[in-house]
Amino acid sequence: MDEAGVEEICVSRNSKGVQITLNDPWLFEVDSAQPRTTHLDQLDEVATSIQNLNSSRLKQTEHANFLNELENSGFQWLVEIRIEGHTDDMPLTRNALYRDNWELSAARAQSIMIQLQERTGLAPSVFAIGGFGEFQPIGDNNTQAGREVNRRVEIILVLRW
Repeated sequence: MDEAGVEEICVSRNSKGVQITLNDPWLFEVDSAQPRTTHLDQLDEVATSIQNLNSSRLKQTEHANFLNELENSGFQWLVEIRIEGHTDDMPLTRNALYRDNWELSAARAQSIMIQLQERTGLAPSVFAIGGFGEFQPIGDNNTQAGREVNRRVEIILVLRW
C-alpha cells in the first residue's frame, strides 16, 4: 500500500492475521453500503496485493524451494479473507435502507467482499463477512474525528497451510 501511495489503507499484523483497514471516512455515502465509484481504486490496490499472495506467484520468488517442499509433503497454501464492517454510533437517517448500524456494517462488509471477489477472481469459498456496527469502536464517538475512524472496513487475511 505504501508503494501504491494509498494513504487511506493501513496494513498491520495482529493475532487475527494480516489486517488491511480501509479507513477512508468517505468510502461510503451516508447510510449506504455501496462504495463510492471515486474510491474503487482503493479496492483495486487491495485486490492486487491479495492476488500477489497466490502460491503460484510466490513460487516465482526466493521462497520457491520451500513452497515446493511443503506441497510435496501434502500441504497446501490457503488464504482466508474475512471482511468486517464497522460504523460509528450515529443513528441512521429515517429513510435508510438498513434497520440499524449493525445491519449497515454487515451490508458494507458484503459489498466490499463482492468487489474483492470480482477483482481477485478468487473462489467465493475463501471469503467471509462480519458486521460489528458501532460495538467495536477504535475512536471516541463523541468527536467527529473519532466517528470517522470508527467508520471502517477491515479485511483480515488468514494465511495457513
